[in-house]
Amino acid sequence: MSVAKGELLTSARTIAHGCGSCVLGELPSATEPDKLKQLLLCYLETVAAAPKNVDRQSSQQWTRSDLISALNCNQFVPFFQPKVDLNTGVPTCVEILARWNHPDLGILLPSQFVELMEQEGLIDQLTGCLLLQSLACARECAASGRNIGFALNVSPLTLQDARTPTRIYSLVTACGLSPAQITIEVTETASSKCFIRLLESLTRLRMMGFKISVDDFGMGYSSLQLLSQMPFTELKIDRSFVADASSNTKSAAILESIIQLAGKLRLHTVAEGIETRDELNLVQSLGCAAGQGFLLGRPMAQADLIGYLQDKTSVAAALGSVTRRATYNGEYSYRAPIFRPESRLCARRRGQHRPA
Repeated sequence: MSVAKGELLTSARTIAHGCGSCVLGELPSATEPDKLKQLLLCYLETVAAAPKNVDRQSSQQWTRSDLISALNCNQFVPFFQPKVDLNTGVPTCVEILARWNHPDLGILLPSQFVELMEQEGLIDQLTGCLLLQSLACARECAASGRNIGFALNVSPLTLQDARTPTRIYSLVTACGLSPAQITIEVTETASSKCFIRLLESLTRLRMMGFKISVDDFGMGYSSLQLLSQMPFTELKIDRSFVADASSNTKSAAILESIIQLAGKLRLHTVAEGIETRDELNLVQSLGCAAGQGFLLGRPMAQADLIGYLQDKTSVAAALGSVTRRATYNGEYSYRAPIFRPESRLCARRRGQHRPA
């Protein structure tokens, strides 16, 4: 892109993404070869670190029989990504992420099968399968002295069934766990469909003691109305605002406003997609309660999660204090947080964004 104001660059990037183009970044000046070289090297590093088998099989190639067979063989497994308290550096919850441990293709991401499972009417079975395995993991964590919360993203199709709250409650209590340990996540865009049925299920779940989180907040078109009507206890800020805030004053202002609004509504805030120290510094300085992203912890299997939680250096690294100074041009200054060099919280980002 040629020389242009920051706002125009942002608009141009949005257009390019909408047309399916891969945008490496913006060049404020066309005469910055070093900046271009840096963007290209970053792209090559990302491609090299990306899973090699993700695109080998598209979701449209799986048959219903394939999916049922995989369910019966327990090939669908949960991975876990930590939500970290930004004041203490301690993970207080983990999000349950679906993975298909395919015997030939290895670990497949949700984009390869979730939509098809919804179409084939198998999403309830997948949700139940992941929840049962996650509850077993929760018991193991408790036995090792780590009582941590678990967050489950539930499909709107599942929540439209009035029997869903009772089924989830029965599974959780049968495992000897409290509903207060479980957060039900629903995407903002999903919650605008079949509103009354979703509201009924979420209200019943909240009455049973479950926490309710609105995921990817800011990407829908009726956000404020939903906040006033749905029984949310947590607000997860979409990663796009976090990623853009350090370089886009509009995104920074929106991010700050969302956090302030959530505070007034007494909603717990989680910033998604934190991948750099600058992003971490910013959300800390704005008063966000928790964070999630590759910088704080990648999605991991159950065995890795137990080790992660038991590793004192990975869960108790000091995030430090961050001082914000707001100015009229929307810029912020920080006192950098202190990280222990050996901490996993210091791991540099590699690969793609966290899958949904």
